[in-house]
Amino acid sequence: EHILELNESNVEMIEKTDEIESLYNQSAAMNETLQQVLDEVQNGYIVTVRSLSNAIEAKDKYTKGHCESVTTYSMQIAKVLGLAEADLRILEYSALLHDVGKIGIPSDILNKPSKLTLEEFEVIKKHPEIGYEILKDIDFLKRSAKIIYQHHERIDGKGYPRGIIGDELDILTRIITVTDAYDAMTSARPYRLEPLSHDKAMRILREGSGTQFDAQVIEAFDSVLRDQGTVI
Repeated sequence: EHILELNESNVEMIEKTDEIESLYNQSAAMNETLQQVLDEVQNGYIVTVRSLSNAIEAKDKYTKGHCESVTTYSMQIAKVLGLAEADLRILEYSALLHDVGKIGIPSDILNKPSKLTLEEFEVIKKHPEIGYEILKDIDFLKRSAKIIYQHHERIDGKGYPRGIIGDELDILTRIITVTDAYDAMTSARPYRLEPLSHDKAMRILREGSGTQFDAQVIEAFDSVLRDQGTVI
């Protein structure tokens, strides 16, 4: 009788195991489907962001490739700093779109081949706010909109448009501020057709460390460029 009872228990356990295995397989299939849906959504997001980024570069011929370069450098810095995966995704959106507000700047000012007047520079300074207004109501870009609003601020509070100081600046903003400045200095621009050397650009970044730029970000960027074999 005891053996029969054990056999019956074994049969029940086998049935329970089969049920659990079946539920596990169903759950795994559902998770795989969910991941595919999430991947499709994320891909849709990045396609949208890149389309907006291309619109910026189509208007401003002197910054063609600038957003991509800023994004590449920014992502490398973020990995050195050990930022979370969610932050990396937001950083990618923000870096690609950091100049989206230039869409609202007149082309004759944006592409002027000579030095801007004070009045024209004041117009250019509106692009962070314009970018914020363009993106602020898009749910997956809400944090990016704030970062874009801040990307010409300084650690010492002497930036624009709001004079935000130090820790009030998102870490992702502080990364983009450095990479944006570096790529601008080492690229041809209307007001400076001859780009600065890596050495000169890094010297300027270091001079602004702790005042204009975040010191930790400067060191991380230095590390990135050294790993790439860039002479600095």
